[in-house]
Amino acid sequence: MRLEFPVFIRVLDPQLVVCEGARSKRSKRDGGKPAASTLLKPVKVNSKRAAFLRWFLEAPSGRTIPGAMAHFGISRPNVLAHWTALSREHGIGYALHNGNLKPLLPARCGPSDVFEKGD
Repeated sequence: MRLEFPVFIRVLDPQLVVCEGARSKRSKRDGGKPAASTLLKPVKVNSKRAAFLRWFLEAPSGRTIPGAMAHFGISRPNVLAHWTALSREHGIGYALHNGNLKPLLPARCGPSDVFEKGD
């Protein structure tokens, strides 16, 4: 018994030109969340979330996500989950560009105003 299968040969057309502008210049990992108009509620001073936010606020130009992953021993989705929670519950936004994450505070709110006032 003899079986035959069709064979297709692909030939590269040298006249074929691919448009360079077909893909967006913006990285898939760019984005962020805007800051709220006012601080929704202050961050508890002694919480993990406060330590996380404080680490990012120490560098006004932002920090890298891999740096946060190494510093806190967490994964990329966990870093972004912390920022989503800070945005949703406290109104603190962030800008993400080329793996660099920069905190965005609400208007008329400084880094010291973000944390709850304690004794």
